[in-house]
Amino acid sequence: MENKICKNCGSPDLVKNRKICVACNRLRSLKYYPNRVDKRKQNIHKCNICDSDYIKWRETQVICPSCYKLSKNTGYKNNQYKKVGCRDEHRVIAENLLERKLNYNEVVHHVDENPTNNNLENLWIMSRHNHAKLHEFLRIQRVAYEKSLGKDSVNCWNIFRVNQTTAWLETTNAKVKKLIELDNQQPSTLKGEGSETKHGTSEQVELKMKI
Repeated sequence: MENKICKNCGSPDLVKNRKICVACNRLRSLKYYPNRVDKRKQNIHKCNICDSDYIKWRETQVICPSCYKLSKNTGYKNNQYKKVGCRDEHRVIAENLLERKLNYNEVVHHVDENPTNNNLENLWIMSRHNHAKLHEFLRIQRVAYEKSLGKDSVNCWNIFRVNQTTAWLETTNAKVKKLIELDNQQPSTLKGEGSETKHGTSEQVELKMKI
């Protein structure tokens, strides 16, 4: 069997389905596509978290690939939601307070990012677009806290998460509906003792749905 070598330099390290090696192919690319290489150099930016250089592939990209991987390790899983039959419990609670069905574009956000905490003060209603943007912002902020504070980052992030969420809402002017405010806005004739309404407290709503 004939050994395949590069037709230019004789190297056996050929590019797949080509007659030239990797090094010669790189020189060929520099010769015929110089603008492509210059464009890559122009897209080198500093990471907002670790200050390392990285090639920016998207306009909205602000962190390097290594920090992006860390931001994805949230431990937040959709299968952790409490269920009422086959439906998510937090959506049922929101629909009971709104007295209507949630549309596809409406998402119930857990402020403390704990999918099992369905207390009214922990649930906000927002659009899917704003919900995705908020979680992206919080992931970046969490990685920044982890890299700056080290071992104490977990406790500090649990404290500052709500502050960061509030700051994001003020800067983006995103529209949200807080379930605790909707509960307080119920007519006084429908309210009983304390903060209970015709829908009841969050625990009573949960009990009602389970029955």
